[in-house]
Amino acid sequence: MTRKLPGFGLRQGLDAPLGLRATAIDKTAIPAEILDATGKPTGILFRIMHPLQVMESRFHNAMTLPGYDSPAALKQLRLSVACAPEFIHDMIDSSRTRVALTLNERVFTFCLKDRDGGAVDAKHGVDPFDAVVGDDDRLPTLFRETGYPQMQRELAIRRAKRRA
Repeated sequence: MTRKLPGFGLRQGLDAPLGLRATAIDKTAIPAEILDATGKPTGILFRIMHPLQVMESRFHNAMTLPGYDSPAALKQLRLSVACAPEFIHDMIDSSRTRVALTLNERVFTFCLKDRDGGAVDAKHGVDPFDAVVGDDDRLPTLFRETGYPQMQRELAIRRAKRRA
């Protein structure tokens, strides 16, 4: 049985957070359930937006929506960047290395191809690439010694071209 919490919806009336597609959010949302004081399920289910999508949306908000470059909004943006690698580490901790690598690639692609990702870094000094996990010894050696440094170099080259 699924019950809705009064006044709460997945997107609270929005089709999707800025810069994202509703279908992608629905596909990757993480299911959760509220437990009672004794730790037993209550039957109240909800879904949590994927941490990388939260981060991406925050970058879009910071460059597009009025007031989303305020100190409070930028703090939320920074926190979203800090949460993303923790999620990637959770994937590594649960032996889902391939998923962790895919998420790293997603962040790298966001840095390279998304206008707002680069613009927020230039304007506010918040770098989405900080969400990439490249130094965990449980990641494949090839990624740590070749893939991650290649990502860093490619991103530096692209950013230099944007500044020129």
